[in-house]
Amino acid sequence: MCRSCAVITQATFSCGHQAFYYYDKARFCLFFPHRHTDFHMASIAYSNKIYQEACLECVLKDEANQKGLHGKQRHEYIRGHFAKSQDKASRDLAKQHIDRADASQRVALSADQVAELNAKAQSQVRYYLQRGLGKSSKVNLFKTVLQVPPAIDKKALVRAFGTYCVWDTKKEAGVWRGLPSEERTVLLNIARRGAMIRALEEGFKAENPVEVKPKEEEKEQAEQAEKAEEVKTEDTKKEEPKTEKPAEVKTAEAKKTATKKTGAKKTGAKKTGKK
Repeated sequence: MCRSCAVITQATFSCGHQAFYYYDKARFCLFFPHRHTDFHMASIAYSNKIYQEACLECVLKDEANQKGLHGKQRHEYIRGHFAKSQDKASRDLAKQHIDRADASQRVALSADQVAELNAKAQSQVRYYLQRGLGKSSKVNLFKTVLQVPPAIDKKALVRAFGTYCVWDTKKEAGVWRGLPSEERTVLLNIARRGAMIRALEEGFKAENPVEVKPKEEEKEQAEQAEKAEEVKTEDTKKEEPKTEKPAEVKTAEAKKTATKKTGAKKTGAKKTGKK
């Protein structure tokens, strides 16, 4: 989990009011690791569910009415009880994370920084999908992908998501693993609502994302590496310093040479006498 960003939930109450609450630290962070001031996002878990009860503020207003409170006394009752509640604490924390994320996205970015952020986001998607996520986890990750800020190429990221869903890239050569039809249908429905169905389908149909080198190319590279090793070995031999022989060895060799020369002279003298 990322300690610098969070998942925010949206709640709709029977009174018609909506509010955002802090849910937990972000399980899926597309820009991990980062600080609060670095570019990041706060993903929001939207829900169509409508709670049967009214929001806390409306509940407190009803209580104040039942107690017969009016004017300043009524206002203080509502404000005082709401300020001490866990409901307000969760709302404030959610707002804090949303404001931090918005502020980090307003910083001017260079073209290189944008390219780096896009590459990081795709790398994180690949990392999470390599871990063998279940159906609900894939859905949550995909919903996070669909909420990326404008600086991120959403279509490219959705294609990457689709590709890494159907290809297992943990090994050197990618392995096709496909996707259960039920999961595929759920993801396509979500992509349709987010106007990204074509990008996701392209990702599902993509070829192996892991570049597999042809055998001939591997053989050629091996031969080049072998030749380079031979040249390196020859250069090493040339650069090897000549080691001088110890003085004792030099003296023994000198005596041996002198003895050979003396023997040769005597032989020559004998041959001359015979003539």
